[in-house]
Amino acid sequence: MSTDAGRAHPAPEELDLLLGPGAEPDASAEATEVRAHVRDCATCAALVTEMATVRELLRTAGRDVPPPPADLDTRIAAALAAAAAGPEPAGGTTGTTVVPLQRPQPRVPRWATVAAGLVVLAGSALTAGQLIGGSGSDQATSASDQAESTDAAGEVAGAAATPVLRSGTDYGPDTLPRQVLALLNDPQERAEEPAQESADGPAGTLAAPVEEPVATPQGLAECLVALGAPGAVPQVVDLATWQGEPVAVIVLDEGDRRGVWVVERTCAPGADGLVHYASVTG
Repeated sequence: MSTDAGRAHPAPEELDLLLGPGAEPDASAEATEVRAHVRDCATCAALVTEMATVRELLRTAGRDVPPPPADLDTRIAAALAAAAAGPEPAGGTTGTTVVPLQRPQPRVPRWATVAAGLVVLAGSALTAGQLIGGSGSDQATSASDQAESTDAAGEVAGAAATPVLRSGTDYGPDTLPRQVLALLNDPQERAEEPAQESADGPAGTLAAPVEEPVATPQGLAECLVALGAPGAVPQVVDLATWQGEPVAVIVLDEGDRRGVWVVERTCAPGADGLVHYASVTG
């Protein structure tokens, strides 16, 4: 135990005995001693509360976070290759590295930072293992290319079955859940509302072939790959606006909820143009 003005405090690993995974409290002699100390020590009680909060954050983190882009491995590989190549040769360059300013972050206890870091390192190790995995033979590569081609054809076919609408809706973070549920309840009725003037053009019509890639089966399939959902068949795609800016609202069925992706209409691998993501129930 550490001391504070002559008073001994339990170490973090001892306090962790009070946060065990079981429903019943730890009845060991050590845990009983720690529990008695915490009851009379405001400092240790506050630390236990912080530890419990961080544990809950680690348990629930990622529940409503969209999956990483499908080409994340490629981006990491490119970044590693660029770093291995070293700085650009002299010729107008100084070799100075410009580091962008970072926003100040809330103070987090050191032990909490270490815990979060372990989670990140575990994910990074998995990705690095996939990147460093040995290359196969030419025959294996050819078979893989053929499989990818077949998958791509299936993804385009699935995207072609998706209804693409122009509802004229101007979505926003507060109104998105209600607007999406209204669109799903009767998309055809939404598509046939009286025309309104908007930055997106005439409202109330089914989307005709347009230049926005995401409005075509091929473009939509590529956008879904960029969003980490290759082969998914959206329930609906609405070419609408987000706070006045043209976007595509893609709704995916995720079981008991709907994954709603608001993206730029140029969404494609390497530039998904993600504007907003929400998980909507109902």
